Amino acid sequence: MRSIISSCLTFLLLFNNAQAEPPRESDKLKILIVGDSITAGMYFLNLSNRSASQGWASQLLLVLGIEPNVPGFKNFYPTDNLELTKKGFGFWGIRNIKELLPNLFVHVEPVSGQQISAIPGQTMNEALNQSSKNHSKRSASWIFGRLMLNDNESYVGSIEKSDITYDWIIVWLGSNDLLSSFGIIGDAFPPEAAEFKADYQLLIKKLSAKFKSKSDRKHLLLLTLPDVTKLPMLVPLPEGAIDVDGNSFREGTKTNSFLSEYREKRFESSEVFRPEVLRDIQERVKSYNGAIREVAEEFGGAIVDIYALLKNLENSMEYISSPYSYFSPDLHHPSFKLHSLIMKEVLKMMEENSDEKLPVDQERAENIEQILPSAAELTPSERKRANSLMRTNLLMMQDSRFPPRPAYRTAIETGVRSLNEFTPLIAFSGGIGFSSVPIASGWVSRFVVSSRLGLNYGAKRKTNENIDFSVGYAIEPQGRWDWRRFELGLSVSAHKGWGLYSKIEWRQIYFKTTNLFTSDMAIEGGIRLGKLWGRTGHNGN
Repeated sequence: MRSIISSCLTFLLLFNNAQAEPPRESDKLKILIVGDSITAGMYFLNLSNRSASQGWASQLLLVLGIEPNVPGFKNFYPTDNLELTKKGFGFWGIRNIKELLPNLFVHVEPVSGQQISAIPGQTMNEALNQSSKNHSKRSASWIFGRLMLNDNESYVGSIEKSDITYDWIIVWLGSNDLLSSFGIIGDAFPPEAAEFKADYQLLIKKLSAKFKSKSDRKHLLLLTLPDVTKLPMLVPLPEGAIDVDGNSFREGTKTNSFLSEYREKRFESSEVFRPEVLRDIQERVKSYNGAIREVAEEFGGAIVDIYALLKNLENSMEYISSPYSYFSPDLHHPSFKLHSLIMKEVLKMMEENSDEKLPVDQERAENIEQILPSAAELTPSERKRANSLMRTNLLMMQDSRFPPRPAYRTAIETGVRSLNEFTPLIAFSGGIGFSSVPIASGWVSRFVVSSRLGLNYGAKRKTNENIDFSVGYAIEPQGRWDWRRFELGLSVSAHKGWGLYSKIEWRQIYFKTTNLFTSDMAIEGGIRLGKLWGRTGHNGN
């Protein structure tokens, strides 16, 4: 009898130990999540291991007992906007520059066998075709894709080559195709619904081949796209706003909140979105979501209706009104709070479509820590700094590269110059202004290089030619319509030697002084008519 009891106790002990033993890696669910910046966990237009860990995809994996992979950016890339927002830009923007420079030399080794395959900025077509060598510079995804993708291999290509098969495949792509309607995704533009569907079909066909068996296709989850016209980064124009010809805009016209912050009334046509344009984008959202539903039906997958989730949230004042606790400080990527809601919606659909109980850790689901603050948690001064950073970052996204390309300037200057005598002057100049860096809320700086050919008409009817070259540092008010600029630096003249110069520009008027160390101080002023181009330098006409 004693031996029987002993055997039973031994069996129970072994059974309990077996139950307590954590699942082996081979027994864990194999899940593939494909997406863009939201899936990657981008926060405040930047990405890091910290931000990735609070994204919906990482939350989902954690709840299912899987340690999520991270993108490899230990520090925020390209810059730590949160740190700058909290602490300020430093004297003359020195902290901003200190944050910026190291990221020019960042190298990230692409991770193979990822559960989360997501490149910020990618459009649908780029998910199929972009690699670290195929730059795809039409889109902002090149900023991240050049570091996160394998040579000559797209994310989808690397998934196809892998010998890993999956129990679940979850896809949320297409938001950047919609955001390109606003001109903030490089030169990308939204494809027609038929083209979008064709790319989406091809993507799902390639991914579906990675299921462990054909019966797993019901474990294919496709997420619908949000109505991007409802993002809080779009705001109504200020009262009395006019276009370049002085005409008023129609009621319901919107612009970017990070530009509206600095403009008073005047906006260019490319900077506003009229009601009919917004309606077209809303129809595009519906047509893309229609395509996603059709593809889901074709491949036997299920829909996770994120469009409906966010539409329901629009009834909440907390969602649609400042200070926006559902969004990160960039006002278009989710905060931890919204990521959690998305995760729960995906998990709910997984549980509905699963043949067996999922290994959901409810305690972990309820105790995932919020790491990064939402837009609602910024102070008024921090909000101003965030707006200044966002204005600069959106120009970088439009430029689709990091660092952004320089701005170019050409001009004709005519006026009077004093160097021993007052003489008429006409000059032709050209120059380059490098990436702008915020130095205070509403002010940016940039390094500038320029050259100038000047013609002086002296009192003795003698024409003097003068060529000078200058390297300087300029500050400008951010996003203003009327041009204002202060510049100082070093000037070298072919005939008059070298020295320090300072220059002030206000609309078409300029005033310049040059302290020539080999001669007297030169003073000049007059009218400047010129052209500036390159998105990153545009501050209005």
